[in-house]
Amino acid sequence: MSFIPQVSRVSSQEEAVQILMSAKADGCMTNGYPTHHIRKNGETVGYWSFATIPLVIAWHKNDLKARDSAYLFDMIDIVAAERGMKEYMTTLCPDSPYRPLMPKFGFSEFGNAVLFAKEVK
Repeated sequence: MSFIPQVSRVSSQEEAVQILMSAKADGCMTNGYPTHHIRKNGETVGYWSFATIPLVIAWHKNDLKARDSAYLFDMIDIVAAERGMKEYMTTLCPDSPYRPLMPKFGFSEFGNAVLFAKEVK
């Protein structure tokens, strides 16, 4: 019996799927891509995902025309493809006027989350 959680690298797609099923059963959003499996006493109790999906942080002025925004999102897609990205995530403020437009730009909502940053020393 282990008193502390154990962390190991995810070693297969099957393991990742099992982890995501455990997260979903626990009521967690499961759009992540686990890189590390967290177990306690043999039970899956969590996962970490280290930058397996690129994050695009952007700012577009709120009063841009819809066609300008569509063009800019297309340009992000072009730059992402040039970098070999198959997908990416982006962030929005909760009250952004772009929020209802995101599905029209091809985005699916990941879920509600607050992002935090920390400097590693």
